Amino acid sequence: MDIFQAARANTGRHKEQYQAALEAADEATAALLAAFVESVLHDGNLSINMRVFVAENFMSGSPYENIYEFCDRMSRLSGRDAADIIKERLGPYCERRLKFDASRPEFKLVYYAALNIGGAGATKYGEICVVLGRCLEADGRRAAYLRGDSLNDYFDAAAGADMPRLLTDICAETDRAYLAVIKHAGEIPRTERAGWETLVCSNASYIEAIFDVRPAKQEVSEIRVPVASYDALWDIAFADFSRRLASAEKALANDFIQLLDAAGTARIQVRPV
Repeated sequence: MDIFQAARANTGRHKEQYQAALEAADEATAALLAAFVESVLHDGNLSINMRVFVAENFMSGSPYENIYEFCDRMSRLSGRDAADIIKERLGPYCERRLKFDASRPEFKLVYYAALNIGGAGATKYGEICVVLGRCLEADGRRAAYLRGDSLNDYFDAAAGADMPRLLTDICAETDRAYLAVIKHAGEIPRTERAGWETLVCSNASYIEAIFDVRPAKQEVSEIRVPVASYDALWDIAFADFSRRLASAEKALANDFIQLLDAAGTARIQVRPV
């Protein structure tokens, strides 16, 4: 049984836990939990945070790559060993990543995103939040959801992955709203509704989506950028065309301009949030 089959096998388990939480809660708390579930059901999409140049390449039509595909391509182009490239790319996380992914054959073949109900996502992975508006399980794609980051929350030093815990927590797309409400049940009553999007996806915490077919730019519904990052990028790219930019700034400005151009051609809004 792979992780996607395990996710489907868990169908209904998280909903049952949610219903038990409703029965145990007072009336006001139960109403908030129910409203949170409706918010995820109505507004829930998947997002991938990317650096500007990665988002620009993706929106310009380049295939989205997981870390292994990227390192294999760089190895083919450069003649360097892919193992050395992945060490450089992942830095201090390399050993954990390789050990975790070695524990299941499908882990080297998948792509990652996060459940998102608004906002700019987990910006530590990149200031450009690319939002996928379509159901991930459309067109034969399989998807599974975890209540946290797979590498940080499910790593086991001996086995690579804590599979008993992972297989207990994992759910299919139909149950992701219930996974989210179970995870945040204690925080929801103490958080203003405007802050629910941060509960669901931020640098501090997110629900990880794992899927087995690479995302395509045709699935993008919008692109969100934190206001401060958007303003800084706009300033470098457009504020003063007489200004001399350093090489790194020129490259960043060019990537941002091309991202805006590619998104505009695809009629995708790039929105500061």
